[in-house]
Amino acid sequence: MRSLPNDFKTKNQYLEDNAKDIKIMVLGASTVSMGIKPCYFDLQPAYNFAYASQSLEHNYWILSKRFDQMDSLKYLFLDMSWGQPWNSGEPIGANLDKFYNIYYDYPSESLDLELLSSVQELSHRIWPINDKEAYRTIDEDGYQSKYYEDLPYEEEAWLKSVDWSLDHYSQLINGEQSASKYRNSVDYMCQIISKCKEKNVKVILVTLPAMRMYYDKLDDYQRETMYHVADSLTNAFDNVIYWDFMRADSLFTVDEFYNPTHINPRGAKKFTMMLNDSINKIEQRQ
Repeated sequence: MRSLPNDFKTKNQYLEDNAKDIKIMVLGASTVSMGIKPCYFDLQPAYNFAYASQSLEHNYWILSKRFDQMDSLKYLFLDMSWGQPWNSGEPIGANLDKFYNIYYDYPSESLDLELLSSVQELSHRIWPINDKEAYRTIDEDGYQSKYYEDLPYEEEAWLKSVDWSLDHYSQLINGEQSASKYRNSVDYMCQIISKCKEKNVKVILVTLPAMRMYYDKLDDYQRETMYHVADSLTNAFDNVIYWDFMRADSLFTVDEFYNPTHINPRGAKKFTMMLNDSINKIEQRQ
């Protein structure tokens, strides 16, 4: 099972082969794994190491694995979405957790649990989801695109998606361990930023576009906490920039969104080119 191709193996292999040359690195969860396509950056090589539901703790482990070799790294994009202040290490399932252990030396469950979770992966290989090979969902630049269908806009379905997302984050924020998750999340952000500061790497916290049907319903406390964390990190570290695009849906058409909280490949191309223009302006000032 370990010899079979999968996203984590592919991304880790890229890191192993190119750590000393990478100039732009993307870390985070699904909003950036689906929203930033590094091939559209002028500064190359650039690669997306984000993944759906990837926690800040996992992001830190990925960055740390070959950071001592990453002497060319100039910019690190770090997801600052509406759930990040509580995204310290939420379990994403043994079938995915095992990959962080195998490829990034992340402390994980026993081998027995890995073998058990592999049964699910093997079943997906035999009966692919949506006729697509399981766990091979990325492009050559790490961008996560191939698993998601290009769905047409249907207001009722998208409103249900909004309700599901709001309910999910409400449970996360109001749960018994929310305060602990918040402290751990901020701590991992600080560790990522501090590590980057060692090599004068600019950390760009980025909130990606969402549709008005989502951000108008976003809980005030959740929104204010996200901005508070972003502003605090910007003030505390001189190598941090925060770019907020959450209400930038007016710059995108409906067919550039996958759902109310994620842009699709068309939207990712436009958005990454917007980021590229901003990076180029920074480069010109240096």
